Amino acid sequence: MKSRKNPNHVSFSFDISAESKARFEKIHRALKSKTKSQTLEAIILQAAFEEISGPDALLRIETKIDHLTELIEVGL
Repeated sequence: MKSRKNPNHVSFSFDISAESKARFEKIHRALKSKTKSQTLEAIILQAAFEEISGPDALLRIETKIDHLTELIEVGL
């Protein structure tokens, strides 16, 4: 197991589809983040700053991610 440079960080993993991983990689390149952790934090913060309430919150997040993915695919 790789030793951590920052003792305040923990390992975090989850299973996603190959398509989701490809979308994440595109977002990572588009944001030009140094690490994938920074990219994930940016996505989480973006969602947190939006008004996320009500039963349709997941639908709104999914719609925004789809829109971002489309922008990335056409070259922003």
